[in-house]
Amino acid sequence: MPIIEAMDARNNGGRLAARLIEDWYQGTLQHHTQSENESRAQSCFRLRGTRPAPDGVGDDHDLIQVPSQTHGSVISCLCRYCRYHFVFEWWSPSTATVPAHHQHHFVIVGGSDESFGQETGERVLGQERWNKRTHPLLRLTRYQCTVCGFNVKLEVSAPRLDSRWIDIVTDVSRARRNLKRAMAEDPARFSGLSADKIAKLVAGGLITLNMYITNIMSNDGNPPTSSGEKKISERNKTFMVQFGPECEELFFYLGFKKRHEAEDVYYISPREPPQDGGKTTDRQSERAFFENVKSEIQSVIHQPMPQLVTTPIPVRPGLEKALGCADIPKVPSREKHDPHYFYLLGASPSSSEESLKWAYERQVAVDPDYRRYYVEALQNLAAYRDTELQLFAIQAEEATPLEKSVYDKDWEWFGLSREQGRTWDNDRIVQRYKEYRDTSPTQRHFHRLHLAKIGRDLDRTALVDLAAIDMDVVEANDVLGIGPFTSLDYVANAAMASVNNNEKDLAVVVAAMNVVGDHHDHHEDPAAFMEFERISGQLTTLLNGESHDPYLSGASDNDQGFETKTEDLTLPAGLVNLRNTCYLNSILQYLYTVDVIRDLLQTLNLDTLEASTEKMGEMLRGAEEVQRKEAWLGHEFARELKTLFHEMEESTSSHVKPRQRLANTALARAGKVSPTTETKATEPKAADSKATDSKAADSAVPELKITRFTDAEPKPALPPRHGEETSAVEHVETASVSSSQTLVGEAAGGVTVATGTEKKKETEKAGSVEALAKELDQDEVKGTDQQDVDEAMGNILEHLQAAVKLARARRSAGEEDETEEIPDPVDNHFYSDFVMHSQTSTAGNEWSQRDDRNRLVMAPLHETKGVKEDMYQVIGRGLDIQRNEETKLMTYTAIKKPADILHFLFPRSRQDGKNENPVELNDPLYLDLFMDVEDKEDERYKKKTRLWAINRRSEELRAEKNKVVPETNSRDMLSEEELERFLSEDSPTDADGDYELVDVNEGTAKELGGVTVTPEKLKEFDDWTRVDQAREEDGLEKERKELLASGDVEYRLHAVFCHRGSTGFGHYWVWIKDFERGVWRKYNDNIVTIHSEEEFRRDAGCAPEPCWAAYVRAGKTGLVSIPLRKGVGKEVVEAKVKEALAQKGGDTLMWDA
Repeated sequence: MPIIEAMDARNNGGRLAARLIEDWYQGTLQHHTQSENESRAQSCFRLRGTRPAPDGVGDDHDLIQVPSQTHGSVISCLCRYCRYHFVFEWWSPSTATVPAHHQHHFVIVGGSDESFGQETGERVLGQERWNKRTHPLLRLTRYQCTVCGFNVKLEVSAPRLDSRWIDIVTDVSRARRNLKRAMAEDPARFSGLSADKIAKLVAGGLITLNMYITNIMSNDGNPPTSSGEKKISERNKTFMVQFGPECEELFFYLGFKKRHEAEDVYYISPREPPQDGGKTTDRQSERAFFENVKSEIQSVIHQPMPQLVTTPIPVRPGLEKALGCADIPKVPSREKHDPHYFYLLGASPSSSEESLKWAYERQVAVDPDYRRYYVEALQNLAAYRDTELQLFAIQAEEATPLEKSVYDKDWEWFGLSREQGRTWDNDRIVQRYKEYRDTSPTQRHFHRLHLAKIGRDLDRTALVDLAAIDMDVVEANDVLGIGPFTSLDYVANAAMASVNNNEKDLAVVVAAMNVVGDHHDHHEDPAAFMEFERISGQLTTLLNGESHDPYLSGASDNDQGFETKTEDLTLPAGLVNLRNTCYLNSILQYLYTVDVIRDLLQTLNLDTLEASTEKMGEMLRGAEEVQRKEAWLGHEFARELKTLFHEMEESTSSHVKPRQRLANTALARAGKVSPTTETKATEPKAADSKATDSKAADSAVPELKITRFTDAEPKPALPPRHGEETSAVEHVETASVSSSQTLVGEAAGGVTVATGTEKKKETEKAGSVEALAKELDQDEVKGTDQQDVDEAMGNILEHLQAAVKLARARRSAGEEDETEEIPDPVDNHFYSDFVMHSQTSTAGNEWSQRDDRNRLVMAPLHETKGVKEDMYQVIGRGLDIQRNEETKLMTYTAIKKPADILHFLFPRSRQDGKNENPVELNDPLYLDLFMDVEDKEDERYKKKTRLWAINRRSEELRAEKNKVVPETNSRDMLSEEELERFLSEDSPTDADGDYELVDVNEGTAKELGGVTVTPEKLKEFDDWTRVDQAREEDGLEKERKELLASGDVEYRLHAVFCHRGSTGFGHYWVWIKDFERGVWRKYNDNIVTIHSEEEFRRDAGCAPEPCWAAYVRAGKTGLVSIPLRKGVGKEVVEAKVKEALAQKGGDTLMWDA
């Protein structure tokens, strides 16, 4: 388990000012606490409780000012969504000399973090400072800078207006009942109400209440009565409908008094004298109470109708200025690891290198006992930053005492040193364990795992057994690091890896697997369940036969600690998931089926090249250091890939375990060498994916001129096989031009390839070939950080091109005798030529052209949820003609020369999470109308433009059909259109003499072009329009399909990469077509299954999982094939395929993996 977990919420460090502000917005008033619930107790999500938030609103506060209570060194504000109030007050120390420092570093002043209820508040603060109505303080916290003593005080108080009253006032069904009752009692009085007026009347309660509060605090509006009072009659039509007797308690709370006069009853309004100009309101005064109530009402109104209220003033800029961090440099957050590293250092994810150094120095200064944990956090963050920060982290590590035992962190999790804990008996340890489970229930799975490790350290079976019992399914999922819908085969492999890597205790893992297995539907995915049962049984066998330390049990030939029986060899070999390598396994299986890649590996002379910068320089004369590294890295990757393919062909097991060095090499970039990082196997992160520009790729690995290296000794054709696994090397951005979003929340921008001086600087930072080799051979970490399929694919293809260019250079220098040129299958078969047409003037039909070469076609999905489209529609969204709204100029992209193997990327990331719209994977796929046509009079161009028009019109019809029509319900207020009309109408005084009544137009018909149209006629017209639009949609769809029904540029679907999960968590697998046998194979890590075309279509052919697809040109399907294992004949495989498809259930076969 990563060391960070042992430190989570267990130290006495502080926070930089920028991080403190972020935590305030997240509701984390205390930085370090034993209870995760407590640490986020003030988040917007928790404070608003069960009340729903608007779409797109997350857990964080959106603080806006209460201007009349804000001044100088005080900001008074409230959250727009939970309506809790926050008051920030700050002051500098009294000392005249303040030491200069990069940024304030805050800790909570001892004893100053207090929570209040009514009893505590009145006792501690007194009734003058704590008042349930005007000042319901919930929390008071004071922070102080550890360098200069700068102070910040934060007060959090409850909303002044109870949520139930807002629910009552906005309850439209209640208002309708009131109206119905009033109309029954006095029909004549309500006879003039139109349907439009009724809709406004029943939905406008909050608007009216806002006017009542405004009138209390001002002399605006109608004058009071002769007695100086303002009053509302119970018989007032607006009051009867919108409020009525249900709101009597609310008006009493607001200070209204009820009085009987003659035959009527009135509510007498309280009055506050007008505020003197420029004076700040006392926050505990009655006027402040009404200001706060009004601000809460307006925050609710602002959500659907911002034009009705004063533009809110955001608080964050003022806080940043007050705390002195407004001008602190920030960087884009690009780290791919656990955010707890930032949390531990008390720094923001956008912190610059200088800020991270400062945060580390301050944390160590105030909390020296936990220095080594801060060092680890710094190292993990430095791995993605510049060389200077990496050197700083190395120096910090050298100054930190080494850990004495692997069990230290387990004891420290419970607040004990190992020396102290080993003196405790079982009862004291169990008592501490139970205390931690009670105080931090969301971390109870961590408590289990650490208790089990302590049991191993003490050789006390009773503690291990306690850690493995009484586990519910939620905790079992947490132990295994999975979600409720994670596939069982992924669960099994993750569990096995965690035991083999000594990350988790075997007994706890087995117990968790038993619970998870009992709660999964075994029939949902039989293949996954079979794999789960197999691994669960092996782990249980190991547990029952183990000594007290299961991690010392002997390993067999497959490095898993389990014996492997001979399997049916008619299926391709699966690949073991090292940790988070499902995406890489999918790519490797795909490449194994591409004949030109396999042929390339056989063609290349993959002897061993010494990892020496000096000797590589002698071989590659004139090449810069980064070019030498690129060449060496490409050569090494090709060697590793050839080794894997050889083992997959020779294996007699159901699966093969890839070398860790292959994973390291696949993701390595020559431009940067950094310390490896470890991320949790249970929380894979997806990385940016980009379409690689061929020009950028070529410049990344230029043609090399070399001299013959005469003193090299003969090397074996394949690298030696090592049992030890090694760590991942960081993968940095590939040189690419297309921006895309696949499974990442932020769009990836283009990356400029370094040239000239920039290239030289990159070389200086990159380190030597020796350093790169050392990175590839590390053995601290298993697996990798999860990457995006396309990003990893681009990196791998660049490696293969680098290997080709090195081999060509060696051959041209006479190092090899062959004269035939080595082909580049990546460039020859994966890259397409495109041309972008851009209109140069709106005045005429003048166009310019720009050629491009790329290995990828972007196929953006529709942004509207639930829209199902086919390949032609998503491809068209990326290539069709578009207009620049600023320049009004048109652009479109066409394919000039398509590759033999075409890759399509479906970006599935967007602001509100993963885009799960299904896409139909057409097979065959005709690209004729996406090809470039130079002659605008050509019939193909006319068809292309017609297709553009159809797509554009179809989108317009979809937008019209999907327009949101407001529906009245218990929480609805007026629509924007209704409110605009509402506000434009007069608001005369009611016949009853009430000053607040808002009246409406009595008309029931509308004038349209001089013709009176009744509501009935409008509805009839609308129904007719919808029927007509449906007919038009059907006609357009039929014509679109006819245009695309056939063609000469035909492609066949070969492979589909799928992803299940969210943008921050999930699992990859790949479907690959066996053209020779007419079946699909699903490669899910070490499980390989056979499926019919029908089952593929049902499960993946039109589903939300595909994120990437590969097509091969019709007539060239011989470029791909499913390799057979050594010694297995075609007739045997074909017989097995027929047997599989003939089995009961019909269309799937799975062999034990």
